[in-house]
Amino acid sequence: MTSDTGARSPHRIKPFDVFIAVNVAFLAGTTLYAYAVAEPEFGLYAVTILGLTGLGWWLLRRFEYPIWLLVLVQIGIVAHFAGGFLYPSDGVSLYNHYFAGIRYDKFVHFYNSMVAAIVLSYIFREAGLVLGAFEPFLVVMVTLGLGAFIEIIEYFAVLTIPNTGVGDYANNLQDLIVNLLGGLTGVLLWEVGQRLATRREATA
Repeated sequence: MTSDTGARSPHRIKPFDVFIAVNVAFLAGTTLYAYAVAEPEFGLYAVTILGLTGLGWWLLRRFEYPIWLLVLVQIGIVAHFAGGFLYPSDGVSLYNHYFAGIRYDKFVHFYNSMVAAIVLSYIFREAGLVLGAFEPFLVVMVTLGLGAFIEIIEYFAVLTIPNTGVGDYANNLQDLIVNLLGGLTGVLLWEVGQRLATRREATA
C-alpha cells in the first residue's frame, strides 16, 4: 500500500501555482512595457493586479482549481491588456473601439465580472460555506465590490496621471452596471452548471 501524503503536500506545485507564476511574469512585463511607452495608466493597473495576484495566491492556494476555471480567468486578463496595448487604428486603442455599438471595455467588464462570480461561487463551495438562497446575492455583491475597487483605482489614476482616458462619471456608472449584469450572468451560469452536474450524477 502506498501513501499519498506526498501528493497532498501543501508544498507540491499545483496548476494554480503555475498559473500565478505565468501571470506574475506577464504582469511584470506589461508593467515595464506600459511605462516604457509612456502609458502610466496601464502601468498602475498592472502593478495593482500584480499585487492582487500575489495576495490571491497567498489566500487561495489551499484550494484546487480546475484547468477550465484558470483558462476563463486567463482570457479575462489577456482581454484587459489587449484593450490597452493593441491599436487597431492609428492612435486609438482597442479599448476605445466599438463593436455592435458597444465599447470594447464594456465587453471586458462584463466578461471579467461574469468570471469573477463563477470563481467566487467555486471558492465558496470549496470552502464549505453553506449559504443557501443567500449565496447568489452575496456572490453578486462581492463581484460588484471588486468592480468598485477597480473604479477607485481608476479614480486615483485620474487624480495623479494626466490624460488617462478613464472617462467621466457616466462611464464609471456604466462600468458598474455592466459589472452587475456580468455578475448576475456568472451566478446564473454557475447555478445551471451545478444543476446539470447534479442531474448527470443522479443518472450515472
